[in-house]
Amino acid sequence: MLPEVAFTVLTALTLGGALVAVGVHSIFRAALGLMLSLFGVAGLFLLQRAEFLAIVQVLVYVGGVSVLIVFAIMLTEREGSRQDVTVNPGMRVPAALLSVGLAGGII
Repeated sequence: MLPEVAFTVLTALTLGGALVAVGVHSIFRAALGLMLSLFGVAGLFLLQRAEFLAIVQVLVYVGGVSVLIVFAIMLTEREGSRQDVTVNPGMRVPAALLSVGLAGGII
């Protein structure tokens, strides 16, 4: 009885996340739906007693790919949200010296 209920819940979670991922207009919410769907797939792996695949699913896809997508969304410019960047001219020489020092230390 319990495996059938868990399968039903995880299937609903996976399909619900997939529907959110393809059905919303906000790309950030779509990425969250993708993460939810991938968590559901990891749970389905656990039901099949494939613990390694479930851990890899969470680490690689949810932890890596989805977070990369979210960071890419957050770091890209949106239309009409351009901000002017001001540069302090007095910091150019110290920044150049620090950069050369760090590069020399690495080399």
